[in-house]
Amino acid sequence: MCLYKGLIGAVSVIAMQVSATAAEAEKNSNDSFMLEEIVVTALKRKQSLIDVPASVSVIDSAFLQDNSVSRMGDMMNVLPNVTINVGTGIRGTRLTIRGISSNTDNPGIPQSVGVFVDGVYMARPVTINSNIFDIERIELVRGPQGTLYGKNTIAGALNYVGRLPGKELAVEAMASYGNYNAVTLAGAIDIPVIEDKFAVRLSGSFQDRDGFTTNLVTGEDINSIKEHSFRMVADFTPSEFVEFILRADYAKTVANSGAPDILDNGGNFIFAPFPAPVDASPFDRTVSIDTTPLNDRKVYGGSLEVNANMGAGTLTSITAYREYSWVNVNEADYTPLNIVSSGIAEEYNFFSQELRYDGVVGDDVHYIVGAYYSVDNMDVVATNFIGGVLTGAPFDIPVEINANVQNKGYSLFGEVTYDLSDRLSATAGVRYSDEDQTVVHRSDFFPGLQTGRPGRTFVRSDNELTYSANARYEVDENMSVYGTFSHGFKAGGFNVFQLSSVEFPEDGGQEFNPEFVDNFELGMKSFLLDRRVRLNASVFYLNYKDLQVQQLINNGTLFTTSNAAKATSKGLELELQALLAEGLTFNGSYGYQDATYKDFQNANTAGDDFSGNRLIQAPKHTLYGSLKYETEIVEGYKISGSVGVSHRSSIFFSPVNDDVRADGSNTLVNARVALSDGDDLWSLAFFVRNLGNKTYPVSIFNGFVFIGQRLIGLGAPETYGAEVRLKF
Repeated sequence: MCLYKGLIGAVSVIAMQVSATAAEAEKNSNDSFMLEEIVVTALKRKQSLIDVPASVSVIDSAFLQDNSVSRMGDMMNVLPNVTINVGTGIRGTRLTIRGISSNTDNPGIPQSVGVFVDGVYMARPVTINSNIFDIERIELVRGPQGTLYGKNTIAGALNYVGRLPGKELAVEAMASYGNYNAVTLAGAIDIPVIEDKFAVRLSGSFQDRDGFTTNLVTGEDINSIKEHSFRMVADFTPSEFVEFILRADYAKTVANSGAPDILDNGGNFIFAPFPAPVDASPFDRTVSIDTTPLNDRKVYGGSLEVNANMGAGTLTSITAYREYSWVNVNEADYTPLNIVSSGIAEEYNFFSQELRYDGVVGDDVHYIVGAYYSVDNMDVVATNFIGGVLTGAPFDIPVEINANVQNKGYSLFGEVTYDLSDRLSATAGVRYSDEDQTVVHRSDFFPGLQTGRPGRTFVRSDNELTYSANARYEVDENMSVYGTFSHGFKAGGFNVFQLSSVEFPEDGGQEFNPEFVDNFELGMKSFLLDRRVRLNASVFYLNYKDLQVQQLINNGTLFTTSNAAKATSKGLELELQALLAEGLTFNGSYGYQDATYKDFQNANTAGDDFSGNRLIQAPKHTLYGSLKYETEIVEGYKISGSVGVSHRSSIFFSPVNDDVRADGSNTLVNARVALSDGDDLWSLAFFVRNLGNKTYPVSIFNGFVFIGQRLIGLGAPETYGAEVRLKF
């Protein structure tokens, strides 16, 4: 009850503050200036945001441009109760919503936040940290989305909605250059092939940036990145009854990223009495390592979307196929000595088919029914290279784990909305899911000689009924309130990299079971002050059981995932947009979450009890605010300026909740100023991100070669540059 009172009080204070500002602005503005409607597809059909009974955040293309967003990590701390941590490598992307995320390192664990691009699920975190370009909007839905989205959305879903071809021939181009020799090029062309029936959009981007860190051993800059991406969208509408949308994309990334600095030297070498490594400062962006890190990734695929008007509704089919390959090599001892290095290679393919029918019965009933099938297959090889410092040999000795991981799943789902009156509606939905995982596993010394543990096969199957219900009341055309309950689940899996460990008995210990959540939410969507202010708010309570958590076992040398914890997360989200004056816009948000382990006993080898500790990467407070001002300086020329400030409170990188694996509050400032013509056909902009060069960690973790060694990965330093945009 205190939480709900707090929400009402916060909403009231914000409304009064904005009312005073907007009322003053109203005296000097005409009656036509108001906020535009936001249309989303977050619940699988087009709706005005005010009509969606869920906590949804929207980032449009204008926001991406005003904030110089080019990669997922640039959106860090912008959305309330959302943590986006891309780490220092391609594979380490961790998305956290309302305190819940999952281990990105285990190929056998499903994700907690589903990432979708134009309706297609991106199954692995390797694929999602890439260049953001040619995007119409990004939608984030909080809370379990098991009814309409299905698998791996127990914390929420992040949707990228790409641009469709325009009806006229048009060309867009962008080029930017900044410090660290950062070069970005992007462009797109709309080609109308058959007027009003067939059009194609081609787009591409290129990024190249030097590294933020210097390796004192080799003199190389590391944590650099080079990437090129291409996308094609063909939209064919032969009649008013059917539409075909064919999409294809390709991206290649090469980066020498993933090299953390030493935060604490620790004690002696675990295998021999070698001295610990020496590092002058953990924040100087220098390292001394003998192995240059490497990440090499290719991601590509395509989909065919068909929308057919049939009867009193629309039948939608989305058929998708995707592949990626990824290879990395990393230092493991973080010294100039050739002691241990490691690498992972993955080859992955994915096929999915979704069919859904969106229909109505009379004037009062709207429904969605559908089916979904997917199968994916991954070949993964994880290798530790034992160096000559240990063996005395003139070559490295490889120790490999080989695994094939296959997931198959299908589901049937349906949702019905009934209008009880002109203002009151109720919705109920259900989904049945069946998920199977098969792992074929072996380990080798000297690969190919079969000197390790012979191959074994592990199989598991999970099936579950997830469901949701909500009620929505339209106070008037400018305000609605809603209440939601949903039950979600995430399938179990295997600890792929630990299956060969002798600590595990043959009949148990290798796998973990599903986790479950019950979600309760109340929310409000509104326009205020003649639609000059948009204010959305929600309060929530989530109760997780059998939470899949990472535990340290085998005397602290192995990480494993198990169902060791119960957790709760409760809090609120506020999002505000206001037209303060002609040309002056404010965007802001605030999130509060109290995300804790309710029961987490025997959390490590020592038997510690982490019950009551906060979940990892779950700050209690997230706050964002931005101001944009645009005005005409002379006839035909405009100037605009924007400043964005994001803040989060302290976070923990470990469930231990100790000070050495934590970070205090963090505030980042971005700014941009642009000159353009009156029709926005060209613009010249100057931008800066992380103004003031704030140094902050994105990861803190233990080394395993030196006892007590702790490592730190740093976020991006201050970056700045100039950008030119053209339209023809």
